[in-house]
Amino acid sequence: MKNRLQPMGPGAILDNTFFILRDRFWKFQGVIFLSYLPAIVIGLLILIPLIPALISTGNIFALPEMGEEALSELASSVGILGVYIGILSFALLVAMIIGTIHMTGGAIKLFATGLQGEECGVREALAVVKGKRWRFIGVGLSLFLLGFAIQLLLLFISDNIPDTGQIWVTLLSNVIVVTLGFLFSLTNVVLFLEDKKVFATLRRAFTLMARHRWRVAGTYLLVGLMAYAIMVVIYLLAIVPVVIFVALGVHFKLVAFYVIAGVLGLASILLFNIFIVYMHGPLTCIYYDLLIRKEGYDLSRRMAGQTPASPAPGIPGVADPATDSSRGLDS
Repeated sequence: MKNRLQPMGPGAILDNTFFILRDRFWKFQGVIFLSYLPAIVIGLLILIPLIPALISTGNIFALPEMGEEALSELASSVGILGVYIGILSFALLVAMIIGTIHMTGGAIKLFATGLQGEECGVREALAVVKGKRWRFIGVGLSLFLLGFAIQLLLLFISDNIPDTGQIWVTLLSNVIVVTLGFLFSLTNVVLFLEDKKVFATLRRAFTLMARHRWRVAGTYLLVGLMAYAIMVVIYLLAIVPVVIFVALGVHFKLVAFYVIAGVLGLASILLFNIFIVYMHGPLTCIYYDLLIRKEGYDLSRRMAGQTPASPAPGIPGVADPATDSSRGLDS
């Protein structure tokens, strides 16, 4: 696999993203499966005891449409399992958070090594989160508190202006949320690829895009359009065949239907998994593109491969070109 580290425009970013997604398709599936395996197990432990109670209430798929009386009957039939389910529900929430951390770090690691033309296994990709789980939570909490504080300020302002002005405040609130998401969009990539603390990570992610934000914003727009296209494909694969079967009056008891539905369902799950990790690809590409354009990262790697040198700040194992040059002159 060749080294793809070079200045990248929007087309090259999408090309590299889809190439790595295709080249490491099953590795991405492995990262997602292992990341959420504890959550899957806990979810099954919650669901299995509930199945008899759900069946006894009638239609198992009508739970969202049940009235208050039917839900009370379901709760009474569950009985002491309520405490058991409550504990496992909390455990499920924790497992989902931990799974998201591992999935994010593993996906970024696979994309990063793919761009560098290096091999990387599933367990090696997941190992990148070691020592960074609390940093991930700290970064996410910091951004949440920042956004929450801004929302409170705008809410206070909207309560003291006429109704016509509240529309503009609401619009401004949405713009601020989107802007904050954009300005700190490289946070997770910086977190997992550089060894920095929480606030240093936020500062690095914010400043790295300086003087390149409009170009990056245009790339994000193209990346977002591709994301919608992927979702349409997943939707067609998962929904349209079922609608056609029902419209044609095909009986659900036919074995062929279950086989076809199972194959399409599995394919849609695999594609949805790719959609989950898709956005980490362009973000990782943009991160390296900025490093190359602003800090000569590719040149640093080449020089580091030729002569021993100390790592550059924030990028373990990457040499500082200026340091190497001075060493060469001194010698």
